[in-house]
Amino acid sequence: MTHRHQIRSLAALLGSAAVAVIAGASPAAANRAAIATPAAPQSDHLITLVTGERILESAGPNGAVAFSAVSAAAPPLVTFEANAAWYVIPDVVIHSIGAQLDATLFKTEALSQAEAASPGEVPVQVQWHGASAPAMPWLVHSVNVATGVTDGVVTSTSGAVLESSLAAGTLTGIDHISLVGAAPSAPRPSPAFTLYTLTVDGIDLKGAPDNGDIGILINTDNALNSAGVGFGQWYHGVFKVSVPNGHYSMLGNFAQFSAAGGQDRLAIINFSVHGNTTVTVDGRSATARIVATTPKPTDVGFASVTWQRESQAPTGGTSFGSIWSFGGGAPPFRVYVSPIGAPSFGTQGWVASFHMDSPSTSPAAYSYDLTYGGQGAISANQHYAAKASHLATVATRYFSDLPGNLSLETRQSFFPWQFFAAGSFDAFNAPLDRTEYVLAAPDLLWQQQVIADANTFAGMSQDSPRVFTAGAPSSADWNRGPIGPGVFVNTDAAATFPVVQACPACTETGMLELEIFPFGDNPPGNVGFPNFPTPGLTETDAYTLLRNGTAISTGQDPLGISVPVASGAAHYQLQYSVAMAAPWRTLSTNETTAWSFSAAGSAGAPLPPGWVCFSGTNVGCSVVALMLPDYQLPEDGTGHVASGPVTFQLGISHILGVSIAVTSAAVSISFNGGSTWVTAHVTPSGTNTFAVSYTNPSHAGTGAIRIHVTDAHGGVLDQTILNAYAFP
Repeated sequence: MTHRHQIRSLAALLGSAAVAVIAGASPAAANRAAIATPAAPQSDHLITLVTGERILESAGPNGAVAFSAVSAAAPPLVTFEANAAWYVIPDVVIHSIGAQLDATLFKTEALSQAEAASPGEVPVQVQWHGASAPAMPWLVHSVNVATGVTDGVVTSTSGAVLESSLAAGTLTGIDHISLVGAAPSAPRPSPAFTLYTLTVDGIDLKGAPDNGDIGILINTDNALNSAGVGFGQWYHGVFKVSVPNGHYSMLGNFAQFSAAGGQDRLAIINFSVHGNTTVTVDGRSATARIVATTPKPTDVGFASVTWQRESQAPTGGTSFGSIWSFGGGAPPFRVYVSPIGAPSFGTQGWVASFHMDSPSTSPAAYSYDLTYGGQGAISANQHYAAKASHLATVATRYFSDLPGNLSLETRQSFFPWQFFAAGSFDAFNAPLDRTEYVLAAPDLLWQQQVIADANTFAGMSQDSPRVFTAGAPSSADWNRGPIGPGVFVNTDAAATFPVVQACPACTETGMLELEIFPFGDNPPGNVGFPNFPTPGLTETDAYTLLRNGTAISTGQDPLGISVPVASGAAHYQLQYSVAMAAPWRTLSTNETTAWSFSAAGSAGAPLPPGWVCFSGTNVGCSVVALMLPDYQLPEDGTGHVASGPVTFQLGISHILGVSIAVTSAAVSISFNGGSTWVTAHVTPSGTNTFAVSYTNPSHAGTGAIRIHVTDAHGGVLDQTILNAYAFP
């Protein structure tokens, strides 16, 4: 890379001195021994980088973390962890870290805190020089607070302007940009062992001393031994850190850009430190290009690679990821890695993931989600050829109340040993029917996320974790109405993958525990999260839990709550109402659900493998077998049902598949917003399934649905959904 500003050690910027101790271990890796304890539901964090990219940080299985770039057309990104903090940085501005950009501008936790009051706006302070403030078209709501100091915010739109100026080296007059409103980092402990100077020489892709690229370092004996995890940045081909004797591994990230495209080369070395030591990382050693091919033609998509390194002692590790897109008119970008054998100390994981879409000229839409990886050596052959016999086929339908609405989806994958994943969202116009081919393996877990409205990043939902079987067809519907509350369902993923999930409704030791989301579609299994504050969107959620008619818990959503309950027989009722409307959400705008059950955990059903109570155990944990409806209306992709006679199947299941007979079901329909109701004809059509028939009016309007269902254990489900569907 060519750099126009003096580069300081990135280790110093992350909390160390220029020649310093770099310490800290990945908490995700260090705590994997405790995966039997599911965390309370975490809110996913949507953050905006000062360079304009939007990143979703979400929780993966068993404490893993995942980062997804919101736009597949985003520039190449690198992600890493240093001192128990995660960073996401566009490759094109790494050279500006420590000079014009403070590293905290890319620290995900700090950004989440700083943007809490105004999501999507990054509050910054700009230090500049000159007789007057330089032009800052990327700074919004600017206020001069002192001579040479201006405060303001950067948005996703203006951040793209800032990124272009940084990449071109035209950001003149600006000395430093830092984040405002983030809590300071905790002081770092002093090392308790003898340190030596490790000098790392970096050679760039032209064979010259490197300037500005970064290297990640880990002590592979024990991640807590001083230089457990850390990063350095080369200046005139050198960076130095202070470390104890021991075994180490290092990855150098060497990037190069031009108008014709770019490349990223990941050079990895293993070495020992005995006293003052000098090692060399040469970007030209990364010769294995990472690429995938598919059985059918594809011409656009994105890819990511993850290097995960853990120490011999079970004290944690580090991870480094790179995300890039291809096709769609973007300049070509290539990524290479240096082949390397299995390490002698600690473990090494390598993952390559790809999402690839069919050409726009294809008569039917299809996509591929592929992930390859393992622990041990990194092969010189990084060409991954997908075989049809290794793929599962998912017939997927994406519904949308608003025709042609821009939506997003991503499918993240995890191996059992993986504590970090990176990827990008795929943009498409909904409604859409698409055949999705997914690489299947017994030790590969997949989780898909869908964003109903890409413009506001609202309407986020996620499916239940799944392990696919090669050759097995399946189907998936997203945002198919009517929309009511949702819960995760058992997909039997734990049969081959050691995933641990929290029970959606269970009791243990005098506690009633609930994890019920405000939105769920049909069939059950996808859950929708409460929305971020969004212009043009209104949402009001409220629940009440009653025992013998007396409220014992109230709040916004029964999501990750634990309520003390007295022993003995009692009548419980959980009432949950959700009202939501947005320009892209015109149906299922008001839902009320009430579950009645005779006693908490009265079903006494054991949990399926992989499911636990909030304490992390299934011992003494009993399922509260709430009923879940599955409305199979004959609707099109925009939620419209034809006028005239209507017949649909209403299926009823219980949480976590508890087998209880449904004894009755009644359905009513309203065509005037719930003022009056028409009783539908309901007949049993199978086990816990009912055929519902009635007639829609000939004029245009919307239909509301009301159901009353009972089961053999005395459970009752009452649900009313207004504007459940539309008719011509």
